[in-house]
Amino acid sequence: MKICSLALTAVVLSAAPLRAQSRPLTPTDALRLTQVGEPLISPDGRRVVWSQRTIDWDTNRWHTSWWSAPATGGTPRRFLGDPEPSDVLFAPTGGSLSFLREVDGRAQVHALPLAGGEARVLTRHPTSIESHEWSGDGRWIVFLAPDSTAPAVEAGDDAWFVDEGPNSDLAGVWKNLWLLDPRDGSTRRLTRLAMHVFEYEVSPTGDRVLLVARASSNRNDIDQNEIWLLHVQDGRLERLTDNAAVEDRVQWTPDGRGVTWAADDSISWTHKEDKLFALDLADRQVRLLSEAFPGRIARYWWHPDGQRIRFTALVRTNTNLWELDTATGGVRALTDATGDLDVTALSADQRMMAYTFADHATAPDVLASPLPRVEPVRITDLDPWLEREVARADMEIVRWPSADGLEIEGLLFTPRGSVGPLPLVLQIHGGPPGFWDDTWTPQPHIYAGLGYAVFAPNVRGSAGYGDTIREANTFYRGDGIGMGDYDDLMTGLDMLVRRGVVDPERIGVRGWSYGAILGAYALTRTDRFRAAALGAGVYDWRAEFGMGYHWDVTRWYIGGTPWSDPAAWDDQSTLPQADRITTPLLLFHGLADHTTSEPQSMMLYSSLRVLGNAPVRYLRVPRESHGFREPLHIRRQMVEEIRWMERWVREREWNPEPLGRAGG
Repeated sequence: MKICSLALTAVVLSAAPLRAQSRPLTPTDALRLTQVGEPLISPDGRRVVWSQRTIDWDTNRWHTSWWSAPATGGTPRRFLGDPEPSDVLFAPTGGSLSFLREVDGRAQVHALPLAGGEARVLTRHPTSIESHEWSGDGRWIVFLAPDSTAPAVEAGDDAWFVDEGPNSDLAGVWKNLWLLDPRDGSTRRLTRLAMHVFEYEVSPTGDRVLLVARASSNRNDIDQNEIWLLHVQDGRLERLTDNAAVEDRVQWTPDGRGVTWAADDSISWTHKEDKLFALDLADRQVRLLSEAFPGRIARYWWHPDGQRIRFTALVRTNTNLWELDTATGGVRALTDATGDLDVTALSADQRMMAYTFADHATAPDVLASPLPRVEPVRITDLDPWLEREVARADMEIVRWPSADGLEIEGLLFTPRGSVGPLPLVLQIHGGPPGFWDDTWTPQPHIYAGLGYAVFAPNVRGSAGYGDTIREANTFYRGDGIGMGDYDDLMTGLDMLVRRGVVDPERIGVRGWSYGAILGAYALTRTDRFRAAALGAGVYDWRAEFGMGYHWDVTRWYIGGTPWSDPAAWDDQSTLPQADRITTPLLLFHGLADHTTSEPQSMMLYSSLRVLGNAPVRYLRVPRESHGFREPLHIRRQMVEEIRWMERWVREREWNPEPLGRAGG
């Protein structure tokens, strides 16, 4: 595949010159930043719409409002607020927006004219609608809704058989598709499926619907997802794929004669970067479109000419907009930003785009630009106080050879103007196929404000570096988790020590999910860390089998099963080797976590308490799932982590400013 770049400068929202009195970023600062949602652009390219999420400390909630502005710039106006809408879409005609909002406790489809006026309720469905999609011609809306609000059982008899019927490890109900005529609100049921529908796409003429669905309720069975074709007129369902690959992001070609989707393979479920595939509905042949592209493909859009696909993708640490020639496979970059240029919407003719931009020192804002010549227009300036008041860290991309010679890349944050050696926090990402990129993340700046360097390595297994790096921590290409990726961490730290950046006697480590898994495993192999703060991890793989997601462990990272190869499952687990841990350890876990089971943290905490080789604390957090959502819980986690690092890495006490104080 030929890859070329147009070398078009996209936009740089450069940080304002720092004043001498610039203050450090605090945990409360990080939470009071406005969070911008994915902007939309009208089909004619003239108007941009986006959401803004702000914090309300008094109610411990986030509030979402929707805003609009001309794509050429101008004063934004708020036009959607409480009750908060969701699933906001432009109608294909561009004259109105549709969205979901609760009516009498159930989410219903609404429409709001852009010219002004009140929102109109289009549905009175007996259950809460979960999502909706327009047909390309704007005549129809298809929506997904559960069949009933709850299983019909006697009061109190609410037990369920796991993985039977619509139930997984949580009780569920089947969901089906309905057809809505937005002109008169009439609806017609389209499906009566005993399948889980994960996504759907209405054809340009509204006569067919693509589905990604499966019958299995086991959450580890996503390789059983297949693409189906639903004929609206008679409800006939055709299966388009029959494989062990994981298809998603399904779309129609502009002429309605073909289907495209993203997957890592067309036959099996591998651990490679996702590619784009196409299927011709006439001959049912599958064609790989983006074979050699090395990045992590996210959203994509067919060009109206049917010859090109535009897509956003992460390549190493930068996200940009790319264009694929479907005939030749050639790819060119339409933007060339250093940072996170995340295009979220294109106009119907693809001559305008809406996007957000952020980098390591700049929080996200909304922009618009014509295409293919990029001339950015800044739509929002959400948090000017960040640039005006707050000192942010410097960042550089660093590279080093790991123990086996594989080149690894990472981000190094240092306090502005600092001179080493510095105390350092090693920050391990989740995944394993997560990544650190050049975008806004508050923690490195908070720690830099306290005098720390922060090191964020993209160890083997990370996304954005092509298949070789992505597969390098699998048992069939490497040696599994906690092996080569551990070497990547240690050689990276050694490199920074040699450079004089890091004080080797003052290093802490933090991580979440896989970051906690690798971080805890590292504690059994080294005593170089003075402190560790880890959240939502798995510390005993055998005990986690069946409790959480285990498909990645059995397929890629360890292989086999706890009974076929128990030694391997123990060797790559922390708990069987917990007696080696001497590092002070702080643990976090949400009690409603269904990705990594909460007892994992309780087992490690209890084991370390019994062993007595290292100080240990465990903060169990009610109501929270794999990622914390409640503002006070997020702040508490951040505060306790910093307090722990300061106590053990720097040997000093630290307390945050009171919550109610400005900048606290």
